[in-house]
Amino acid sequence: MIASLDLHFWYVVMMLLGLSLTFAFPMTKHFSDPQDRRRYYTMQVVTIVCAVLGAKIAVVLGDALWPLKEFHDWGALLTGGAPSPAHCCSGFSGRGSQATAAI
Repeated sequence: MIASLDLHFWYVVMMLLGLSLTFAFPMTKHFSDPQDRRRYYTMQVVTIVCAVLGAKIAVVLGDALWPLKEFHDWGALLTGGAPSPAHCCSGFSGRGSQATAAI
């Protein structure tokens, strides 16, 4: 018999592990100029805002089938639910550090 796996518990564990690794190994420690660090964090904020907006657009196009079907409850669709934080924050693993160094 296979034991039941509590996905919610393990999701929380993985999110906390990811956040702890983010704070344990900061990607900005090699920036000597505070202005470079500020630009890096600005890029991260832009990334998370665009990820949330992209998730909402995906919900509008995928779940509501708009514009293929008429939809009337836009307020509930746009404010309800939340995009997966794992998907929104997965870009914060340091892969963007080379791109921001070129800015």
